[in-house]
Amino acid sequence: MHISRILCPHTPQTHTNFNFIDIRTDGDTRLFTDPLRIAYLAQLRGAASVIKSMNESLEDFYRELHHAYFTDDTERIYHLLNHAHEINATRLGYSSTSRGKGSSREGLVATLQPFQEFVQMGIPFENISDMAVVIDNFDADRLSDMTTNIIFSHLAEFTVSVCDKYGYPVQDISRRGYRYWCSKSNDWQSYEGQCLVIDGKVILLTPKEIVVKGLAYNTESYFSRVIVTSYQERQTTRGKDGKVSKPNRKYIRKKLLQEKSTHDWAVDTVVEKPDSIIRGRREAMARIDFDGLSDVLLDKIAYD
Repeated sequence: MHISRILCPHTPQTHTNFNFIDIRTDGDTRLFTDPLRIAYLAQLRGAASVIKSMNESLEDFYRELHHAYFTDDTERIYHLLNHAHEINATRLGYSSTSRGKGSSREGLVATLQPFQEFVQMGIPFENISDMAVVIDNFDADRLSDMTTNIIFSHLAEFTVSVCDKYGYPVQDISRRGYRYWCSKSNDWQSYEGQCLVIDGKVILLTPKEIVVKGLAYNTESYFSRVIVTSYQERQTTRGKDGKVSKPNRKYIRKKLLQEKSTHDWAVDTVVEKPDSIIRGRREAMARIDFDGLSDVLLDKIAYD
């Protein structure tokens, strides 16, 4: 059953009528929360206060994590990642049975361990989304889970506001052990407040403007927009008649992938040209669509 049939059963079932993702309560909807999209929306004039607060929490958490890796503070790293692993309250992403060991605290620590070496090289990582470029198997699902944990309190407050709109009761979940990142204390705090509870399970609603089908910035987008583009630019020629000749991007991509994987290309390029991570992020940010996923597409993903 979709959550809208519980909250507002008489409202026509289409995302045109909702400001949240109409998730299933008995399964997952294959959408993800993207921290770079949140950062993009937060810097726009007139950005909603909840979006700004989400981004503030994400930036503060990342600063703490980056510092812990830079100073080789293993205890702090474990503490920071202790509450950043799999969470299924949003009912977004892949099914929990397909996530594997990487979704646990220990799995997350192991997955992100290579990031420390990059940080200590002085590579200018500035956003939590940068990790998805150089960390193997740190995909949309895991970054979305981490993001959800960090902004848990903001999502809970949003959820309560939706429930209030439709007159649906919420419950106190203070004793359920949920945590959120507090940018004032620079630490995890216990969530002491209310939220939506269905069949005994906590449900977080997600604003539809912050979800994506795939990350705006990851290994694939970096490979395509930075590495392939760089090779294309270097091989572009101008004839005597002034006509520009560019090699085909698909051909360049095919040739490059005959040498090594997109991940290996990304890692090698970032190490060789550290500032390229900034270029890639800026280009990814510039390509983000202000309107996000259309209501028609959200309906197709949620209801088909």
